[in-house]
Amino acid sequence: HPRATTIEKLASLPTPFREGGSVTAGNASGVNDGAAAIIIASKDAVEKYGLTPIARITSMATVGVPPRIMGIGPAPATQALLDRHGLTIGDIDFVELNEAFASQSLAVIRELGMNPETVNVNGGAISLGHPLGCTGAKLSVQLFNEMKRRKNKYGLVTMCVGTEEQNMMKEAVIEFIDREVWPERERFENKDYAFTEELMRKAGEMGFLGVSIPENYGGIGMGFVSTMLVTDYISSASGSLGTAYGAHTGIGTMPIFLYGTEEQKNKYLPVLTAGEKFGAYCLTEPGAGSDANSGKTTATLTEDGKHYLINGQKMWISNAGFAEIFIVFARIEDDKNITGFLLEYDKENPNGVTFGEEEKKLGITSSSTRQVFFNDTKIPVENMLSERGKGFKIALNSLNVGRIKLAAACLDASRRTITESVRYANERIQFKQPISSFGAIQAKLAEMSTRT
Repeated sequence: HPRATTIEKLASLPTPFREGGSVTAGNASGVNDGAAAIIIASKDAVEKYGLTPIARITSMATVGVPPRIMGIGPAPATQALLDRHGLTIGDIDFVELNEAFASQSLAVIRELGMNPETVNVNGGAISLGHPLGCTGAKLSVQLFNEMKRRKNKYGLVTMCVGTEEQNMMKEAVIEFIDREVWPERERFENKDYAFTEELMRKAGEMGFLGVSIPENYGGIGMGFVSTMLVTDYISSASGSLGTAYGAHTGIGTMPIFLYGTEEQKNKYLPVLTAGEKFGAYCLTEPGAGSDANSGKTTATLTEDGKHYLINGQKMWISNAGFAEIFIVFARIEDDKNITGFLLEYDKENPNGVTFGEEEKKLGITSSSTRQVFFNDTKIPVENMLSERGKGFKIALNSLNVGRIKLAAACLDASRRTITESVRYANERIQFKQPISSFGAIQAKLAEMSTRT
C-alpha cells in the first residue's frame, strides 16, 4: 500500500454524509469529475488563426483490461505511453488521475511508482458517486493551468473510456432508433401496444435484448455497462419503448439468469434474448407494493406433488399484454417469505390466467400495463425459481439492478432535449436577435448540459 494505513485506521475514518454511514475518505469516489471545454487544434490551425496554445498534446495511449481489474487500467496505458517516448514516471511533473474509488487510484500510484504528491495536486472532496461528465476536458484544463502556473514540462491525464465494442453497440442502437422509432414516434401517443411489441421483436433481432446475457444462453455477453448504454439510447424516443425494454431485459429476464437452474436458463433465456417471447414480472398486488413480501397470492402443492396451483391477483404488470413468460411471486402455506415461479402463458390454453384492461397512464401510453389474475393456475414444481422462500431476495435484488438502469434511461432523452432547446434558442428572435444571445438563456442551456 503506498500510504501508511491499516484496516483499523480506515475503519476509524469519519463518515461525512450522515452519522453512522459507511462512506469515508477511504472508500469513496473522489470529486475529480466535472465539465469544461477545450479546443484541440492542429499546428496549422494555430498559425492560421493566430491562436495561443496553453499546452501541446504529445501523445496518447489506450489499453484494454478485463472488467474485474479495470481500475488498474491507467497503469499499463501510462507505461505504454512512457515507453513510446523513452520517458519514466519520474519525468512526469503532475498527474490528473480519474478513478472511481480511492483504492483504485492508490493501486495505480503503487503500480507505477508515482510520487503521491504529484497526483491530483489540487485535491478534491469526497463524493457518493462517480459521474463521468466531460471529464477529459475538465482534467486536461485543470492540468494545463497547473503546469502553466508552475512552469512544468510534462503532465499526464488518465481516465476510463468505453471499449470499441461498446462504441459499436451504441452506434447500432442510435441507428436503430433513428430508423425505426423516431419517424413513427407519434404512434406511441395513440396507445399503440402492437407497435411497441413490434419494435421489441426487432430489438431482439438486433441483439439488443441479450446484451449482458452470456453467449451460451443466446446473448452477446457484453456486460452491464453495455446494457446501460443500450438502455440509455433505446429509451430516448419513447418512454413506452423504454419501459417495455427495461421490464423485459431487467426484471423479466435477469431473475432467471441470476437464480435459475441450468435447465431453466437453457430453456428460457435464448427465446427471451431473441425476442421470440417476452417476459413480465408479477410482484405487485393491490395490498402489496413497497411491502412486496406481504403479498396474498398463494401457491399450493397438488396432491400428486407435480404442480403448484397459483391463486391471486397482481397489478401494474408491465408487458402483460404480450408477455408469454411470467415470473410470479406467491406464498407457500405459511412461509415467512414469498417464492418465485416461472409461468409459461399460452393464450390458446390460458391455464386459469386472465387479464384486466390496459391501464391508462401519463407519458407511457403505449406501454402495456395490466392486472393479472390467477385461478388455480398450474405451474410444474420444476419451475420454482431458486429455492422455496427465496422470492423476496430475488425480487429486491432484481429491482435494485433495474433502478440503476432507470437512470440510464433518462440520459439520451435529456441530450436530445438540450439539442432541441439550442435549436429553438437560435431560431427564436426577440429584440432583433436570437434569444440564445441572452445571458439568462445561455446560463440555462449551460446548466442543462452540465447536469446531463
